[in-house]
Amino acid sequence: MAAVLGLALLARIVAAFLIGDEFRFWDETKYVDAAARLLAGDGFDPRYSHVPAFPVLLALLDPSGANNLLLLRLGHAALTGMGALALFVFVNRFAGYGPALAGMLLYALDPLMVISGALLYPEAMTAVVLVLTCIAALSAGEEARPGAAIAAGLGLALLCMLRPVGLAVVPAIAIWLLFASSGPGHRRVVPAAILLGVTLLALTPWTVRNYQVHGRLVAIAEQGIQREAEQPEATDETTWKAPIFLKSILERIANDPVEYLRRTMAELGHFWELYPTKLATDLPEIRAMDHENDDRLPKTALFPASLRNTVSIVTSSLEYLLALFGLVLCWRRHKRETALIVLVVTLYSLAYSPFYAKLRYRIPVLPFVYALGGLTLSSVMQRFVAGRRRRTQAP
Repeated sequence: MAAVLGLALLARIVAAFLIGDEFRFWDETKYVDAAARLLAGDGFDPRYSHVPAFPVLLALLDPSGANNLLLLRLGHAALTGMGALALFVFVNRFAGYGPALAGMLLYALDPLMVISGALLYPEAMTAVVLVLTCIAALSAGEEARPGAAIAAGLGLALLCMLRPVGLAVVPAIAIWLLFASSGPGHRRVVPAAILLGVTLLALTPWTVRNYQVHGRLVAIAEQGIQREAEQPEATDETTWKAPIFLKSILERIANDPVEYLRRTMAELGHFWELYPTKLATDLPEIRAMDHENDDRLPKTALFPASLRNTVSIVTSSLEYLLALFGLVLCWRRHKRETALIVLVVTLYSLAYSPFYAKLRYRIPVLPFVYALGGLTLSSVMQRFVAGRRRRTQAP
């Protein structure tokens, strides 16, 4: 286990050095600039439309306020590399050492997970928080411990502050606790109620701040959920104003439910696609425009698109195949935990579908793909070892 954890850390640290001490994407500049404002004591800019938790994390990683990008990348790489250990703990709780180690290995070496750990985006850290939250949820469900339910609620609040779509995971885990917790029916309500109450309480201060700044209800952050699937560019009409947006969705469903379903499924496909098809920086003109707007951004792509796409297709196809077999194995042996995994992954992915889904948005739920894939790899290895043992013992 220690060797695999070291491999996970080493891979991400190497990636951080390869990416270097310059910005690679537009979003990175927003998070780092917001962190610098926080360290200067200026708070969040009222015009800041991204998630609040990630700049706080960056400020903690470099409290000097020097905006040392390499230091930030290395710190972020180390934290997300530790997610391999979190995944091991999660899988080991119900499936045992072998599947946990195999899933940990997939996490350690997956190229998308490695690169995302070195980039200054919140998705990789969100993946770690989501796994830790599910560990706490398992404890809350199995042992009926209020402390575990509180930890899960705080984890969900942090998840939402890193990725607003995490709000969809809140009812997923609450529902799972209602049906999967041990004990009589009335006792099952307690951990679910604690989880919901703690999550809402923890999100209240930021919600109140947003209402004071924007004068309306904002679901954590405007950026990232302000675009509908059929409108790739944000407009004032698509900005997240809960009553207006929800009314718009209901009207679209009522007017043409088949077309709305088609668009939703198309975005769900983009969420699980084998290689990125919506990466705007693949276009030289987009990179040139970004550089003109902010000369800290490079004019060249991080990796050749053809190499990136090939690696993505090969690794994603293999991981999906392993996960499908692993899902069957997990359901046969560990139904409660399988239900948690399926609920979390399904609701998280579906929550993006009315908006604008991209490949990188699935990073937070990839550890569960690795967990299921680990069950498959472990089962294959056990069969292989058992077969060799039988052959060597045969007269």
